[in-house]
Amino acid sequence: MLRKQIVLVVDLGGVVIDKYATDLRGMRYSRGDPELPEVTHAFEALRELADMGITIYMLSSGGSEATGRRTRWLRARNFEGRTGIPWSNVKFCGSRHDKRWWCKVLRATHIVDDRREVLLAMPRKRELYLYLFRPALDAQMKYLAEGKPVPELGPEVRTADAWTDLELMIRADIEEACGLSTLTDMARWSEEEGE
Repeated sequence: MLRKQIVLVVDLGGVVIDKYATDLRGMRYSRGDPELPEVTHAFEALRELADMGITIYMLSSGGSEATGRRTRWLRARNFEGRTGIPWSNVKFCGSRHDKRWWCKVLRATHIVDDRREVLLAMPRKRELYLYLFRPALDAQMKYLAEGKPVPELGPEVRTADAWTDLELMIRADIEEACGLSTLTDMARWSEEEGE
């Protein structure tokens, strides 16, 4: 059985923090609102993946003010306790353009982001799995609203509109990357690695 270290890097805003959410009046939450909800099933899916023995990093861009807001948001929701992802694996970088460097340093094998530009900047390698979360929202908010054409995604970028679908894709790709035939093999492999 092939053994390979899986490193999943996940963006926060738009992927875990639902920056596109609307309140009961149908109004979008203001930027940095501490009441922004979680993306449905994000915490549960991250916990499931972490429990499989996958190394998960959260990687978010923004200045010190955004870093402070996101840190407070995560702490208020007991992020570490609910997901099993240690605080030392929550990373912040200055801009979206820095994510490529961070993903290289973290030795990412799987990357989830809600911005095409981030994923399109990643190297195209067979062993790197890329996922665009909520592609229609990215297109609408970033490109169509500004009257710009939406960049084409190559076949190496997979898309998901919900964490339930994303989790299944990631699990299937991990099976492929590790040469595992079933998730039972993955669980067994995680247990063997822990011994």
